[in-house]
Amino acid sequence: MDDFRLRVFLEVVRTGSFTRAAERLKISQPAVSQNIAELESSLGVSLFDRSRQSVRLSGEGELFKSYADRIVYWCSAAEKMFSAAVRNSPVREVRIEAGDDMLSCVLPGVLRAVLSVNPDIRFRLESGSGTGTDPDVTIFTDVLKEETGTVPGNVMLGYSHACQVVSARNPLPLKRESNERPPVSGCDIAYWTGPGPASGVLPPDMLTDVRLESSSVETVRRSVLDSAHMAGILPYHAVMEDVEEGRLVMLPLREPLYTIKAGLVFSDGFSRTSLAGLLCRKLRDYFTGQ
Repeated sequence: MDDFRLRVFLEVVRTGSFTRAAERLKISQPAVSQNIAELESSLGVSLFDRSRQSVRLSGEGELFKSYADRIVYWCSAAEKMFSAAVRNSPVREVRIEAGDDMLSCVLPGVLRAVLSVNPDIRFRLESGSGTGTDPDVTIFTDVLKEETGTVPGNVMLGYSHACQVVSARNPLPLKRESNERPPVSGCDIAYWTGPGPASGVLPPDMLTDVRLESSSVETVRRSVLDSAHMAGILPYHAVMEDVEEGRLVMLPLREPLYTIKAGLVFSDGFSRTSLAGLLCRKLRDYFTGQ
């Protein structure tokens, strides 16, 4: 599928020499020159600034390299995806173990993005925190008072902070006349207790208004969405899409309450697959997007 001239171009970039590129590709030096000349002719630009001492990318060459890298990568990925071995193999099932906050609020969107380029994969999601029997992927979340400390796992995903949200139907946001924190008196609080120290971080003045405590982020989120007089305290990654789409409105907190730190660990076999890299990038993108 791919154009051999692109591989010649990228090898010249890597080695900085037509001669060394020819040696690596096991073709002649004139063949390298011919492939580069044909590529430059088809594009209508000079890809290299040539001198007797070195071969360096031109400005157009620098721009084209980013396209060439992606073209060669996706051609290789397509060949692997549609090879006879893949077509005739059984559907691959990937087991993911994670907490309630990731299962209900983060993974559905992330896995849709993964399936858009890997439609033959099947995911099995399991609730837990590292206690299952050898899942392919285990996602850990830990509650910290600040962005310090460690979380189990060999890949760091990112951070998410506690936030206060109300339903778009709640009149509380309309009472704001300044940038100061609006009062929450008279507004019940639904509170996500989290997997650990989040259960003890609310200040005393908030504790008096707590009407619901739950370790299920979906229970708290749904209670706030369904109520016109309840505020929710939960991690932002669990409500990011609701806030962006206008179903929930975020109110400022008087002081930071907690930070969620997320990480993951792959099984030995799964860590060496291209799917592991793609899944990791999509999860990191989600946390970066906050």
